[in-house]
Amino acid sequence: MLKKNQPKQQDEPKHPHKLLPPQPAAPFLLPWYPAGCGDAAGRLSPRVCGPSSRQCRGRPRAAAVVSGGAAPSRPPGRGLAGPGRGRAALVGSAGAAGRSYLDNKMKPAKLHHWILGWFFMALCCWCTSDTFIQSDIHPHAWKKLYFAHHWPVTVCKMNANDCHDPPKYWTIHGLWPDRAEDCNRTWHFNVTEIKDLLSDMRHYWPDVLHSSLNRTQFWKHEWDKHGTCAATLEVLNSQKKYFGKAIELYQHVDLNGCLLKAGIKPSSSYYKMTAIKETLTRFYGVTPKIQCLPPEEGEEAQTIGQIEFCFTKELQLVNCTAREGGSNAMHAHLKLGTSELSVCNDTLPTYYPSEVQNHK
Repeated sequence: MLKKNQPKQQDEPKHPHKLLPPQPAAPFLLPWYPAGCGDAAGRLSPRVCGPSSRQCRGRPRAAAVVSGGAAPSRPPGRGLAGPGRGRAALVGSAGAAGRSYLDNKMKPAKLHHWILGWFFMALCCWCTSDTFIQSDIHPHAWKKLYFAHHWPVTVCKMNANDCHDPPKYWTIHGLWPDRAEDCNRTWHFNVTEIKDLLSDMRHYWPDVLHSSLNRTQFWKHEWDKHGTCAATLEVLNSQKKYFGKAIELYQHVDLNGCLLKAGIKPSSSYYKMTAIKETLTRFYGVTPKIQCLPPEEGEEAQTIGQIEFCFTKELQLVNCTAREGGSNAMHAHLKLGTSELSVCNDTLPTYYPSEVQNHK
Protein backbone atom coordinates (compact mmCIF):
# COMPACT_ATOMS: atom_id res chain seq x y z
CA MET A 1 0.00 0.00 0.00
CA LEU A 2 1.28 3.41 -0.96
CA LYS A 3 1.75 6.07 1.59
CA LYS A 4 -0.31 9.16 1.17
CA ASN A 5 2.48 11.50 0.22
CA GLN A 6 4.42 9.01 -1.84
CA PRO A 7 4.10 9.66 -5.57
CA LYS A 8 2.63 6.93 -7.65
CA GLN A 9 5.27 4.72 -9.21
CA GLN A 10 5.54 5.38 -12.91
CA ASP A 11 5.47 2.56 -15.36
CA GLU A 12 8.92 1.71 -16.74
CA PRO A 13 9.31 3.16 -20.25
CA LYS A 14 9.12 0.60 -22.93
CA HIS A 15 12.16 0.46 -25.17
CA PRO A 16 11.73 -1.08 -28.58
CA HIS A 17 15.00 -2.95 -28.37
CA LYS A 18 13.88 -4.83 -25.24
CA LEU A 19 10.94 -6.37 -27.06
CA LEU A 20 13.12 -8.34 -29.46
CA PRO A 21 15.37 -11.31 -28.71
CA PRO A 22 19.13 -10.74 -28.92
CA GLN A 23 20.67 -11.35 -32.33
CA PRO A 24 24.24 -12.21 -33.31
CA ALA A 25 26.53 -9.31 -34.01
CA ALA A 26 26.53 -7.99 -37.55
CA PRO A 27 29.50 -9.39 -39.46
CA PHE A 28 32.40 -7.00 -40.11
CA LEU A 29 30.84 -4.44 -37.71
CA LEU A 30 32.80 -4.74 -34.50
CA PRO A 31 36.34 -5.29 -35.81
CA TRP A 32 36.28 -2.36 -38.22
CA TYR A 33 33.61 0.04 -36.91
CA PRO A 34 33.41 -0.37 -33.13
CA ALA A 35 31.44 1.85 -30.82
CA GLY A 36 32.92 5.32 -30.84
CA CYS A 37 33.25 5.80 -34.60
CA GLY A 38 29.93 7.55 -35.20
CA ASP A 39 29.22 11.18 -35.88
CA ALA A 40 26.73 13.46 -34.18
CA ALA A 41 23.88 12.15 -36.34
CA GLY A 42 24.58 8.55 -35.47
CA ARG A 43 26.17 7.71 -38.85
CA LEU A 44 29.41 5.79 -39.17
CA SER A 45 32.42 7.96 -39.92
CA PRO A 46 33.83 7.58 -43.41
CA ARG A 47 37.28 6.86 -42.01
CA VAL A 48 38.28 3.35 -41.00
CA CYS A 49 38.47 3.43 -37.24
CA GLY A 50 40.17 0.56 -35.47
CA PRO A 51 39.48 -0.59 -31.90
CA SER A 52 42.57 1.22 -30.59
CA SER A 53 42.10 4.46 -32.53
CA ARG A 54 42.51 7.55 -30.39
CA GLN A 55 40.47 9.61 -32.84
CA CYS A 56 37.23 7.84 -31.85
CA ARG A 57 35.20 9.67 -29.28
CA GLY A 58 31.94 8.71 -27.64
CA ARG A 59 29.66 5.95 -28.89
CA PRO A 60 27.42 5.78 -31.98
CA ARG A 61 23.68 5.97 -31.66
CA ALA A 62 22.61 2.37 -31.73
CA ALA A 63 19.05 3.05 -32.90
CA ALA A 64 20.17 5.08 -35.87
CA VAL A 65 22.84 2.64 -36.95
CA VAL A 66 21.00 -0.59 -36.34
CA SER A 67 17.36 0.01 -37.05
CA GLY A 68 17.48 3.09 -39.20
CA GLY A 69 15.08 4.88 -36.86
CA ALA A 70 15.38 8.33 -35.40
CA ALA A 71 18.09 8.67 -32.82
CA PRO A 72 17.00 9.73 -29.34
CA SER A 73 18.17 13.10 -28.19
CA ARG A 74 21.48 13.11 -26.38
CA PRO A 75 21.31 13.96 -22.69
CA PRO A 76 23.74 16.70 -21.77
CA GLY A 77 27.07 15.51 -20.45
CA ARG A 78 26.39 11.91 -21.45
CA GLY A 79 27.54 9.66 -24.30
CA LEU A 80 25.67 9.74 -27.58
CA ALA A 81 23.39 6.88 -26.64
CA GLY A 82 23.44 7.00 -22.89
CA PRO A 83 24.90 4.42 -20.52
CA GLY A 84 24.75 0.80 -21.58
CA ARG A 85 23.48 1.51 -25.05
CA GLY A 86 26.64 1.73 -27.18
CA ARG A 87 28.23 -1.59 -28.10
CA ALA A 88 25.51 -3.64 -26.40
CA ALA A 89 22.84 -2.15 -28.59
CA LEU A 90 24.91 -2.86 -31.68
CA VAL A 91 25.37 -6.49 -30.71
CA GLY A 92 21.91 -7.22 -29.45
CA SER A 93 19.78 -5.52 -32.08
CA ALA A 94 16.66 -6.99 -33.64
CA GLY A 95 15.68 -8.82 -36.83
CA ALA A 96 17.42 -7.16 -39.75
CA ALA A 97 20.03 -5.52 -37.54
CA GLY A 98 22.81 -7.74 -38.89
CA ARG A 99 22.04 -6.65 -42.44
CA SER A 100 21.08 -3.02 -41.90
CA TYR A 101 24.66 -1.79 -41.85
CA LEU A 102 25.51 -3.17 -45.27
CA ASP A 103 22.00 -2.60 -46.65
CA ASN A 104 21.41 0.94 -45.46
CA LYS A 105 24.69 2.56 -44.51
CA MET A 106 27.45 1.15 -46.68
CA LYS A 107 27.24 2.52 -50.17
CA PRO A 108 28.84 0.58 -53.04
CA ALA A 109 31.82 2.92 -53.11
CA LYS A 110 32.46 2.41 -49.39
CA LEU A 111 32.11 -1.35 -49.73
CA HIS A 112 34.61 -1.25 -52.58
CA HIS A 113 37.09 0.70 -50.48
CA TRP A 114 36.58 -1.66 -47.56
CA ILE A 115 37.39 -4.70 -49.71
CA LEU A 116 40.47 -2.97 -51.10
CA GLY A 117 41.58 -2.22 -47.55
CA TRP A 118 41.36 -5.90 -46.64
CA PHE A 119 43.31 -6.86 -49.76
CA PHE A 120 46.16 -4.42 -49.16
CA MET A 121 46.45 -5.41 -45.50
CA ALA A 122 46.76 -9.07 -46.50
CA LEU A 123 49.33 -8.14 -49.12
CA CYS A 124 51.41 -6.18 -46.61
CA CYS A 125 51.36 -9.08 -44.16
CA TRP A 126 52.50 -11.48 -46.87
CA CYS A 127 55.27 -9.15 -48.05
CA THR A 128 56.78 -9.04 -44.57
CA SER A 129 56.58 -12.79 -44.03
CA ASP A 130 59.69 -14.95 -43.70
CA THR A 131 58.87 -16.73 -46.94
CA PHE A 132 58.92 -13.50 -48.95
CA ILE A 133 62.10 -12.29 -47.30
CA GLN A 134 63.79 -15.62 -47.92
CA SER A 135 62.83 -15.61 -51.59
CA ASP A 136 64.22 -12.09 -51.90
CA ILE A 137 67.58 -13.18 -50.48
CA HIS A 138 67.66 -16.27 -52.67
CA PRO A 139 65.69 -15.23 -55.75
CA HIS A 140 66.73 -18.28 -57.81
CA ALA A 141 65.28 -21.42 -56.28
CA TRP A 142 67.04 -24.56 -57.48
CA LYS A 143 66.00 -28.19 -57.77
CA LYS A 144 69.10 -30.24 -58.50
CA LEU A 145 72.88 -30.25 -58.48
CA TYR A 146 75.24 -30.63 -61.42
CA PHE A 147 78.46 -32.35 -60.39
CA ALA A 148 80.96 -31.58 -63.15
CA HIS A 149 84.19 -33.41 -63.96
CA HIS A 150 86.50 -31.95 -66.57
CA TRP A 151 89.37 -33.49 -68.54
CA PRO A 152 92.46 -31.37 -67.72
CA VAL A 153 94.14 -31.95 -71.10
CA THR A 154 91.14 -30.43 -72.89
CA VAL A 155 91.08 -27.55 -70.40
CA CYS A 156 94.68 -26.77 -71.31
CA LYS A 157 93.83 -26.97 -74.99
CA MET A 158 91.22 -24.28 -74.45
CA ASN A 159 93.51 -22.03 -72.46
CA ALA A 160 97.25 -22.54 -72.26
CA ASN A 161 97.82 -19.81 -69.64
CA ASP A 162 100.30 -21.31 -67.15
CA CYS A 163 98.87 -24.72 -68.01
CA HIS A 164 101.48 -27.44 -68.19
CA ASP A 165 101.75 -31.06 -67.14
CA PRO A 166 98.00 -31.38 -66.37
CA PRO A 167 96.72 -34.42 -64.43
CA LYS A 168 95.96 -37.49 -66.56
CA TYR A 169 92.72 -38.18 -64.72
CA TRP A 170 89.32 -36.54 -64.52
CA THR A 171 89.20 -33.81 -61.86
CA ILE A 172 86.40 -31.82 -60.25
CA HIS A 173 85.18 -28.71 -62.01
CA GLY A 174 82.39 -27.86 -59.60
CA LEU A 175 79.19 -28.67 -57.76
CA TRP A 176 76.52 -26.37 -59.18
CA PRO A 177 72.87 -25.82 -58.20
CA ASP A 178 70.80 -25.32 -61.34
CA ARG A 179 69.35 -21.85 -61.99
CA ALA A 180 71.17 -20.23 -59.08
CA GLU A 181 74.40 -18.22 -58.96
CA ASP A 182 76.03 -15.70 -56.61
CA CYS A 183 73.42 -16.09 -53.89
CA ASN A 184 75.34 -14.36 -51.09
CA ARG A 185 78.05 -11.89 -52.07
CA THR A 186 78.87 -11.18 -48.43
CA TRP A 187 79.83 -14.79 -47.60
CA HIS A 188 83.48 -14.65 -48.64
CA PHE A 189 85.71 -17.63 -49.28
CA ASN A 190 88.13 -18.41 -46.45
CA VAL A 191 90.74 -21.06 -47.19
CA THR A 192 91.37 -21.64 -43.47
CA GLU A 193 87.91 -23.22 -43.20
CA ILE A 194 89.00 -26.05 -45.51
CA LYS A 195 92.56 -26.45 -44.21
CA ASP A 196 91.79 -30.08 -43.31
CA LEU A 197 90.80 -30.75 -46.95
CA LEU A 198 93.71 -29.07 -48.72
CA SER A 199 95.57 -32.27 -49.56
CA ASP A 200 92.47 -33.83 -51.19
CA MET A 201 91.52 -30.54 -52.80
CA ARG A 202 94.87 -30.25 -54.57
CA HIS A 203 94.57 -33.79 -55.87
CA TYR A 204 90.87 -34.09 -56.79
CA TRP A 205 90.00 -30.43 -57.36
CA PRO A 206 93.19 -28.79 -58.67
CA ASP A 207 93.40 -25.44 -60.38
CA VAL A 208 94.38 -26.82 -63.78
CA LEU A 209 95.13 -23.43 -65.28
CA HIS A 210 97.40 -22.28 -62.46
CA SER A 211 100.05 -24.72 -61.39
CA SER A 212 101.04 -23.09 -58.10
CA LEU A 213 99.83 -25.09 -55.09
CA ASN A 214 99.20 -21.90 -53.13
CA ARG A 215 96.69 -20.43 -55.59
CA THR A 216 93.06 -20.66 -54.51
CA GLN A 217 91.32 -18.48 -57.10
CA PHE A 218 89.55 -21.47 -58.61
CA TRP A 219 88.07 -22.61 -55.30
CA LYS A 220 87.11 -19.04 -54.41
CA HIS A 221 85.28 -18.68 -57.72
CA GLU A 222 83.37 -21.92 -57.22
CA TRP A 223 82.34 -21.02 -53.68
CA ASP A 224 81.28 -17.45 -54.50
CA LYS A 225 79.28 -18.42 -57.57
CA HIS A 226 77.88 -21.84 -56.65
CA GLY A 227 78.69 -22.78 -53.05
CA THR A 228 76.73 -19.89 -51.57
CA CYS A 229 73.64 -21.20 -53.38
CA ALA A 230 74.21 -24.87 -52.52
CA ALA A 231 74.48 -23.82 -48.85
CA THR A 232 70.69 -23.75 -48.57
CA LEU A 233 71.04 -27.52 -47.96
CA GLU A 234 72.09 -28.47 -44.45
CA VAL A 235 74.68 -30.95 -45.76
CA LEU A 236 76.32 -28.14 -47.77
CA ASN A 237 75.79 -25.14 -45.50
CA SER A 238 79.44 -24.35 -44.82
CA GLN A 239 82.58 -24.13 -46.91
CA LYS A 240 84.00 -27.25 -45.32
CA LYS A 241 80.78 -29.18 -45.94
CA TYR A 242 80.45 -27.96 -49.53
CA PHE A 243 83.99 -28.86 -50.64
CA GLY A 244 84.11 -31.97 -48.47
CA LYS A 245 80.84 -33.32 -49.89
CA ALA A 246 82.06 -32.69 -53.45
CA ILE A 247 85.18 -34.77 -52.77
CA GLU A 248 83.00 -37.50 -51.26
CA LEU A 249 80.78 -37.55 -54.35
CA TYR A 250 83.84 -37.65 -56.60
CA GLN A 251 85.14 -40.76 -54.85
CA HIS A 252 81.70 -42.35 -54.91
CA VAL A 253 81.14 -41.74 -58.64
CA ASP A 254 84.69 -42.84 -59.58
CA LEU A 255 84.43 -41.72 -63.19
CA ASN A 256 88.05 -42.65 -63.93
CA GLY A 257 87.52 -46.21 -62.77
CA CYS A 258 84.31 -46.57 -64.76
CA LEU A 259 85.90 -45.51 -68.04
CA LEU A 260 88.98 -47.67 -67.54
CA LYS A 261 86.85 -50.74 -66.81
CA ALA A 262 85.01 -50.14 -70.08
CA GLY A 263 88.30 -49.79 -72.00
CA ILE A 264 87.74 -46.09 -72.66
CA LYS A 265 91.04 -44.32 -72.10
CA PRO A 266 93.02 -41.44 -73.64
CA SER A 267 94.14 -42.37 -77.10
CA SER A 268 95.02 -41.02 -80.52
CA SER A 269 92.10 -43.05 -81.88
CA TYR A 270 88.56 -41.74 -82.00
CA TYR A 271 85.54 -43.02 -80.09
CA LYS A 272 81.87 -43.00 -80.95
CA MET A 273 80.00 -40.68 -78.64
CA THR A 274 77.03 -43.06 -78.52
CA ALA A 275 79.33 -45.80 -77.19
CA ILE A 276 80.60 -43.54 -74.38
CA LYS A 277 77.04 -42.54 -73.44
CA GLU A 278 75.83 -46.14 -73.39
CA THR A 279 78.75 -47.17 -71.18
CA LEU A 280 78.09 -44.45 -68.61
CA THR A 281 74.32 -44.98 -68.61
CA ARG A 282 74.71 -48.72 -68.12
CA PHE A 283 77.23 -48.30 -65.30
CA TYR A 284 75.42 -45.56 -63.32
CA GLY A 285 71.82 -46.26 -64.24
CA VAL A 286 71.29 -42.62 -65.24
CA THR A 287 72.16 -40.49 -68.27
CA PRO A 288 74.92 -37.94 -67.62
CA LYS A 289 75.57 -34.84 -69.66
CA ILE A 290 78.69 -34.95 -71.84
CA GLN A 291 80.24 -31.82 -73.30
CA CYS A 292 82.85 -31.45 -76.02
CA LEU A 293 85.00 -28.84 -77.67
CA PRO A 294 83.70 -28.55 -81.27
CA PRO A 295 86.08 -29.35 -84.14
CA GLU A 296 88.33 -26.51 -85.19
CA GLU A 297 89.11 -25.68 -88.75
CA GLY A 298 90.91 -28.65 -90.30
CA GLU A 299 89.73 -31.08 -87.60
CA GLU A 300 87.18 -33.82 -88.08
CA ALA A 301 86.60 -34.82 -84.46
CA GLN A 302 85.19 -33.13 -81.41
CA THR A 303 87.24 -33.24 -78.19
CA ILE A 304 85.65 -34.56 -75.00
CA GLY A 305 86.01 -32.05 -72.20
CA GLN A 306 83.42 -32.35 -69.45
CA ILE A 307 81.03 -34.93 -67.95
CA GLU A 308 78.28 -33.83 -65.55
CA PHE A 309 76.28 -36.02 -63.19
CA CYS A 310 73.01 -34.78 -61.71
CA PHE A 311 71.91 -35.20 -58.12
CA THR A 312 68.68 -34.40 -56.31
CA LYS A 313 68.68 -32.35 -53.13
CA GLU A 314 68.80 -35.69 -51.33
CA LEU A 315 72.04 -36.40 -53.26
CA GLN A 316 70.53 -39.20 -55.33
CA LEU A 317 71.67 -39.66 -58.94
CA VAL A 318 69.11 -38.64 -61.58
CA ASN A 319 69.13 -38.17 -65.36
CA CYS A 320 70.64 -34.92 -66.58
CA THR A 321 68.92 -32.52 -68.94
CA ALA A 322 70.08 -29.19 -70.37
CA ARG A 323 70.75 -26.68 -67.61
CA GLU A 324 67.66 -24.49 -67.24
CA GLY A 325 68.44 -20.81 -67.58
CA GLY A 326 72.14 -21.56 -67.87
CA SER A 327 74.77 -21.98 -70.51
CA ASN A 328 76.45 -25.12 -71.77
CA ALA A 329 79.72 -23.24 -71.94
CA MET A 330 82.59 -23.53 -69.52
CA HIS A 331 82.93 -20.57 -67.22
CA ALA A 332 84.82 -17.51 -68.39
CA HIS A 333 88.05 -18.49 -66.66
CA LEU A 334 88.10 -21.72 -68.72
CA LYS A 335 87.29 -20.22 -72.13
CA LEU A 336 89.66 -19.22 -74.89
CA GLY A 337 88.35 -16.74 -77.42
CA THR A 338 85.16 -18.13 -78.90
CA SER A 339 86.07 -21.74 -78.01
CA GLU A 340 83.75 -23.21 -75.42
CA LEU A 341 82.23 -26.52 -74.48
CA SER A 342 78.82 -27.57 -75.75
CA VAL A 343 76.77 -30.75 -75.64
CA CYS A 344 78.59 -33.38 -77.70
CA ASN A 345 77.33 -34.28 -81.17
CA ASP A 346 76.40 -37.97 -81.37
CA THR A 347 77.30 -38.14 -85.05
CA LEU A 348 80.87 -36.80 -84.80
CA PRO A 349 83.93 -38.89 -83.92
CA THR A 350 85.19 -38.06 -80.43
CA TYR A 351 88.78 -37.40 -79.47
CA TYR A 352 89.92 -38.30 -75.93
CA PRO A 353 93.38 -36.63 -75.89
CA SER A 354 96.27 -37.89 -73.80
CA GLU A 355 98.63 -35.00 -74.44
CA VAL A 356 98.28 -31.24 -74.62
CA GLN A 357 98.39 -29.87 -78.13
CA ASN A 358 98.94 -26.24 -78.95
CA HIS A 359 95.78 -24.29 -79.73
CA LYS A 360 95.74 -23.18 -83.35
